[in-house]
Amino acid sequence: MNKGRMSEVLSLEYRMLLESLGQFEKALTRNSVISLQDIVRVFEEQLLLHRRREEEALFPVMARHLPGPGGPVAQRSSRSREHGERLKELRVNILMGHRGKYLFQGQLFVTRLRDHLRGANDFLLPLAERLLSAREWEQVRKNLDSIGSRSEPVVPEAVVSA
Repeated sequence: MNKGRMSEVLSLEYRMLLESLGQFEKALTRNSVISLQDIVRVFEEQLLLHRRREEEALFPVMARHLPGPGGPVAQRSSRSREHGERLKELRVNILMGHRGKYLFQGQLFVTRLRDHLRGANDFLLPLAERLLSAREWEQVRKNLDSIGSRSEPVVPEAVVSA
């Protein structure tokens, strides 16, 4: 698979996450906490898979070309982990029924994650296209294939704490 095609695959993943994020945002304003819990769980699984695919497939190959701790790959990885933590906190507040808190947190989360995902599509992928050789894109593809397209299911907090 050529590097342009591989980049398109990753770009499609970012766009799909943005679409799911829009559904998540709409669900925040609905009255059904049960449906919101389900949407958040599914979205969290998608986000965890996305983060795993970036961190295990794309970032290690890109990191060979970029500076260490303060570089763009390290920064994006750190922000991705922060988004995961914010989503866990949000899920707990939804489970506890703290509507005002989860509405505020949810809107803030959506705004920040949307910017992060757009940055990946507008900055990270074009940077990867410039930096990576065809051989390196093939390595990214192999890494992505080894991860697959399914993540581990997210276990609801109530079950974990029981």
